[in-house]
Amino acid sequence: MIKFEKGLVAAVCLFLASCATDVGREVPQVVDVAADPVEDFDFRAFESYVAGQHARHMRDTDIAAGHYLETLKRDPRNISLMRNAFSLMITDGRYRDALMLAERLVEISPNTGVAQMLLALEDVRTGDYAQANDRLVYVKGTGFDTLVLPLMSAWVEAGKGDMNQAQKALDSLTRIAVFDSYRSEHVAYLYDFAKENEKAENAYIALVSNENLTSLQPVLAYGAFLDRAGRRGDARNLYDRFLEKFPDNRFLEISLARLESGRAIASPADKPAAALAAALFRAAADLSSDNARNPAILYARLATFADPGLEEAYLLLGNLLTAEGFTSAALRAFGEIPSDSPLASAARLRQAWALDSGEQTDEAIALLRDYLAVDPEDTDIRSTLGDILRTEERFEEALVEYNKSVEAIGEPAQGDWFLFFTRGIAYEQLDRWEEAEADFLKALELQPEEPQVLNYLGYSWIDRGMNMDEAQGMIEQAVEQRPNDGYIVDSLGWVLYLRGKYEKAAEVLERAVLLQPSDPTINDHFGDALWQIGSTIEARFQWNHALTLEPEEDQIARIRDKLSFGLALAGAEQR
Repeated sequence: MIKFEKGLVAAVCLFLASCATDVGREVPQVVDVAADPVEDFDFRAFESYVAGQHARHMRDTDIAAGHYLETLKRDPRNISLMRNAFSLMITDGRYRDALMLAERLVEISPNTGVAQMLLALEDVRTGDYAQANDRLVYVKGTGFDTLVLPLMSAWVEAGKGDMNQAQKALDSLTRIAVFDSYRSEHVAYLYDFAKENEKAENAYIALVSNENLTSLQPVLAYGAFLDRAGRRGDARNLYDRFLEKFPDNRFLEISLARLESGRAIASPADKPAAALAAALFRAAADLSSDNARNPAILYARLATFADPGLEEAYLLLGNLLTAEGFTSAALRAFGEIPSDSPLASAARLRQAWALDSGEQTDEAIALLRDYLAVDPEDTDIRSTLGDILRTEERFEEALVEYNKSVEAIGEPAQGDWFLFFTRGIAYEQLDRWEEAEADFLKALELQPEEPQVLNYLGYSWIDRGMNMDEAQGMIEQAVEQRPNDGYIVDSLGWVLYLRGKYEKAAEVLERAVLLQPSDPTINDHFGDALWQIGSTIEARFQWNHALTLEPEEDQIARIRDKLSFGLALAGAEQR
């Protein structure tokens, strides 16, 4: 293992000196401050480790992984480093390296569950179900693995041809209520896989008839089942029925398009690896919805490993990596989706957002303009370009793209509400209020109860002293739909404040601060309400706190005036 106890100062000096050399600076002579030669210190390993740690901190998984592997060459038995490197290989999608490290990890520490799981998935992919079964013994089944382990065991047994044992493996999922829907789905897939068609269809019908259906995977799988049975009309009716419930659902639309074109529809029941990939993908989506992004990334990666053709998993994975700041890895994940895929357009949009969120906005804009040069009629690409320009406060340029998008869509559909909403924001920011108001009202016409629009229009009316009763009603409706959105709760508190209902305003604004504690405007509003009810010390505390949260320049001046002169003399209540 790498030893840092002896000669660390000298090693750091050498490391810094090498950095200076890299940037062309003069290198001072390094004095060996160690009393004894550092015989057990491997400087190159240390240098690679530090560089890997830095790259990991900068969220560049590819470079970090390379440095970790280089360090492991020099320190091959370092179990902690090996685990970190293995985790990075999974995050970065370097499966060959991950498999190599997994073999080394389980040799040293057989109970390393994720490594055994990856190796078991590789065995399932290659058809070595007996070996996969041996590996699963070492997976403890804690946390979300309580779900994944029984599913893996079931499909390993199915691969071996033992359907009774496969069903028994799924039975353990009944002990946890939230996992029972997974069990029911995979019972249907097992019957389908085993060609027990009558049982499979009955199981599918029970699933898709359930009003509390938590995933559309069984719907897609049942459609594939009907298509394989030559019942294309029944499959079409099934997809149409669910498209009425879930309009514009991408996965239903893709399956319907494949059905109409005569192409085979992929199903989790096709083979054990596909079933496990579907389960891992759904687990990743469930974890993502709970903001558990790191385990979600792991399961999404395992899904794409089990089934490299599972394009929707790459889309989810790219979104998760973007949210965690792994921009380069996210771009590579989106890039795995082929250009002729039905998901290609969505992947292009997400690539642009990944670049933008990674502070590469110019590259994002250039990428979208390149796509538009090839396909100028793609309104999704164009409106996304408008969105990025708007977030950069380039409102005039954003309007150009929004106007072209509105012109191209012709008669607006329900799903176009967001385009009118965002164009309205651009108009409002340019003080073109009449046009902004018209767009907000159009957005509400298309999506009557959309809380974002209700809040923005209601707050804008309040800010202008217009339609106060209607504005308050809109914001109350928005809060009812999103009671944990601090910005919307703040809007309600502020309208109450402006209407002189200070006690109630203070109560609502306090909740807004708890929901969104780092927003300077919300803290400022709460301070104003506190002042009005006589809590002047608490008000000054909130205003001081707001100043620490990097407010806009015009806010800073107002807050400082209130701190110096009080609310009334500062004239802040008139803003």
